[in-house]
Amino acid sequence: MLKKAIRAKYTPEFRHEAVCMTEAKGNIAEAARSLGVPEQALFNRDKAAL
Repeated sequence: MLKKAIRAKYTPEFRHEAVCMTEAKGNIAEAARSLGVPEQALFNRDKAAL
């Protein structure tokens, strides 16, 4: 039986800081490593902010 994946829930403050860090570093991969989150999570958040 397959188990359903658990999605991480991030606070609005964490999301805001993640987007700011991405903009400051200019590199989604580097910001994701610094925050300990998957790159795709930041990419999706950055794309939604546009």
